[in-house]
Amino acid sequence: MEKSSNIQKDTQRARLLMSRQKDIHRLIPKKFWDIETDKSLDKYKDELCSLFIHGKAGVGKTVLACSLAKLYIKQGYDVKFISYPSFIMELQGMFRQDKDVYGYAREIAWHPEYQDTLARLNDDPIRKGILIIDDLGATKISEFVRQITYYIINEREMKMLPTIITSNFNLNEINTIIDPRVSSRIAGMCEIKKLDGADRRKK
Repeated sequence: MEKSSNIQKDTQRARLLMSRQKDIHRLIPKKFWDIETDKSLDKYKDELCSLFIHGKAGVGKTVLACSLAKLYIKQGYDVKFISYPSFIMELQGMFRQDKDVYGYAREIAWHPEYQDTLARLNDDPIRKGILIIDDLGATKISEFVRQITYYIINEREMKMLPTIITSNFNLNEINTIIDPRVSSRIAGMCEIKKLDGADRRKK
């Protein structure tokens, strides 16, 4: 009886691990599936964190963010990864097609709270999760981009939702390039982490 129970538990664990691996492949860019950061994650493993990771190109910002994402996915958290330039281009395309740009921006800004609202209506389990914004500021900054960026960052801060942001720019530069309100709110909700070193892509 005990042996049968152990086999059943092992099978359940194997299925869970396989499911988590599929989630990693679905949610994280392929390049980062098997790459791990050389930074310690011990500080962040017990609860979802909010981080602003900045530094020059190629120092491992996205690798660190994705390593944290994989850690949280394996723990069962709901992770949303967006590339900031791609996200802005997608919104601009929706705007030209007269689609609901701000509805989509709200879905991103409230992640996973937006999904939790739907879950409550369906009596589904409430999920905890984190939003990762990669490469903040790496696009032409128009008034549209400023408004969307401020809206998302402000909503994240006001709702106290865990958020990881990577950028080539520090907060002083974001203050100038995007909006002082954006840099202020990032400073208020995130631990600031600067990465130094040579561009690893050029090695």
